[in-house]
Amino acid sequence: MSWVATSWIMGVTEIETETEDGLAWLAEEQAALRRVATLVASGTPHDTLLRATVDEVRQLLRVDLASVARYHLPDRVVVLYRSADGVSDEVFDMPLGGENVATLVAETLQAARMDDYSRASGPLAEWARREGVRSIVGAPVIVAGRLWGVMSVTTRGAEALPADTEMRLASFTELLAMAIANAESLERLTRLLDEQSALRRLATLIVTGTAGYELLAATADEVREVMRCDFAAISRYLPDDRILTVHWSGEIDFPSEDGEINPLGGKNVSTLVARSGKPARIDSYAEATGVIGRKARASVLGSMVGVPVLVDGQLWGLIVAGVTSDKPQLPSDAETRLERFTELLATGIANAESSAEVTASRARVVAASDETRRRIERDLHDGVQQRILSLVLEVQEVQAQRPALQLDSVVDGLNEIQDQLREVTSGLHPAMLAEGGIASALATLARRAPLPVYLDIALVEEPSEPVEVAVYFIVSELITNAAKHAQASRVLVALEASDSVLRLGVEDDGVGGADPMRGSGLLGLSDRVAAMSGAIQLKSPPGEGTAIRVELPLDWTASNPSA
Repeated sequence: MSWVATSWIMGVTEIETETEDGLAWLAEEQAALRRVATLVASGTPHDTLLRATVDEVRQLLRVDLASVARYHLPDRVVVLYRSADGVSDEVFDMPLGGENVATLVAETLQAARMDDYSRASGPLAEWARREGVRSIVGAPVIVAGRLWGVMSVTTRGAEALPADTEMRLASFTELLAMAIANAESLERLTRLLDEQSALRRLATLIVTGTAGYELLAATADEVREVMRCDFAAISRYLPDDRILTVHWSGEIDFPSEDGEINPLGGKNVSTLVARSGKPARIDSYAEATGVIGRKARASVLGSMVGVPVLVDGQLWGLIVAGVTSDKPQLPSDAETRLERFTELLATGIANAESSAEVTASRARVVAASDETRRRIERDLHDGVQQRILSLVLEVQEVQAQRPALQLDSVVDGLNEIQDQLREVTSGLHPAMLAEGGIASALATLARRAPLPVYLDIALVEEPSEPVEVAVYFIVSELITNAAKHAQASRVLVALEASDSVLRLGVEDDGVGGADPMRGSGLLGLSDRVAAMSGAIQLKSPPGEGTAIRVELPLDWTASNPSA
């Protein structure tokens, strides 16, 4: 056989071999892509999918090292997983900068390669040289049109990576981007459902009247859970350019606690919000200043967002959420999500403050009403009653001097007026309360009642004078109602005081059907009880009598209506 024929046969054989190798490579690549696609379609968890994809890439391309990293903050990249023999897959992040593949990909949004990494520069290049990297190719992971991360493959040998490495990597990054997009869509939906549930729980607290620290703490805890951040806090601005930490929710060590007050000033989220009245963010607290900034740096806080709480148009405080410095920065929609919580919280605070104002106003009305009764009682006693008594004595003296005058009827009339005034004054403010306390006053009230009244009194602690007055008028009103309207044959009155609470129960066996909205008496009692931060419960089914339960703070006073 001629050398020409021999050469032709050898050439054909080489082509066939290369073709077979190419087909084998293609089949292997398609199998690897199929396996990754199956994981994507089955909704494999994010971390598992990353690991599986990187492992498939390393085996397929027969490289020494394959990895996937995510860009975060303006100038950092975090390596999520590395696939190599004897290499730890521990998550770590590095700053971008210099001439290296990860920085080139971030700047150009295109695949990049460096066949001789000894010429690379920057922190990433120094790390790669310590790992023995010689040749490296990186391809961007583009999710929904934005740069998410980079997948790279590396060799430690002298040979450069094949020319088609970028193309082969792109097939896997496209699948990976699709999986990440799907996962993010599912995460957004889950996040929205979680957020709506949290807002619903807080709205329920507000509707049921929960206020104060309990509502604020619940809001901070819900924010931390929903935002999946390391900490959340609610603070209130004070008039003297200081800020009060109301509740800190988080497990990280922060040199502040509930109730701590710090001065504003410097570059930190709390001060930025106070100065502008608008949301503020700092994505790297390493450069924060001021007292608050220094404490944050000491606690390795990273990205933080703060949103103002505006109550009736006035800056009340703020909610902050943040992560530690080793985590990716908070998402771009963090401010919008926080605003939903601040709006709800502002409503709760406004309701609580309005309720407190109403309670204080009612307390002032009750105190003023009781004081007015006392003044009228004193005026009647010291003025009109004394004048009537003087007239009675004068008439009796005149009759003694001139027996022929028939003045007995005049004396009797004056005495009757005196008795009527005494009844009126005792209704205005029962003097027996000052003389013998509530137990003695109720006993007198029972004796004067037009129907049998049975008392069961057990006072371990003595109530304040306003509470005694309230109890007296409540019992008096209910006895009158039982006699005049309920056609009752008896009334039971039970009174006890313990654990700083006075409990009053009044029952009758009348016709029932009492309705506070059909008469001013019961409605007035309800207003008085509410004004004293108490609770009242009415049960009056038709034909079964009426039972009223009242609870009042034992030491309530008008000057301390929240007691």
